[in-house]
Amino acid sequence: VLFTSGSSSNPKAVELTFSNIYNNAQGWSEAIGFDEGSKYLNILPLYHISGISIFFRSIYFYFISIVSNYDKNKILDLIKKEDVNYVSMVPKMITDIMIVNKDKKIFETLKAVIIGGDAVSKGVYEYIYNNNINGYVSYGMTETASGVAGYWIKEAPVFKNGWIGYPHEYVSISIEQNN
Repeated sequence: VLFTSGSSSNPKAVELTFSNIYNNAQGWSEAIGFDEGSKYLNILPLYHISGISIFFRSIYFYFISIVSNYDKNKILDLIKKEDVNYVSMVPKMITDIMIVNKDKKIFETLKAVIIGGDAVSKGVYEYIYNNNINGYVSYGMTETASGVAGYWIKEAPVFKNGWIGYPHEYVSISIEQNN
């Protein structure tokens, strides 16, 4: 049982099954292509869906999960020191790094910078696209066991505000309107 962030209403408890989490991890592997033995820097809280999902993906796909608190002044050094291949960040973290540290070369070494948790701004999109960073925008929520859709920024040469990308493998998305 995990609690939602409460971004659109009061936080609510969500029950996730093994099947939810496992199938979600399978979809992520199809979208990102995790490699056995890779290193994934997990700077997202383990009490929230994104952080715990990274933990489970590391078990299912045999990669190393390095858990650390986020520190905008040390994140790029940690990526370099630990020889990280993947990292998940919210757009605010990327904005912090854009301001604090101009060393884009470290980001360029990553197989994926997975961006989620909030809408990607045009500024973050352009930073990722213009600096040839392997940025993957993720969309999903606690109720879905983390990201269920997304897109590689390098494959989307035009910024589309609010675009969630394509559903991951084994996912179908529909929009329903409640009256």
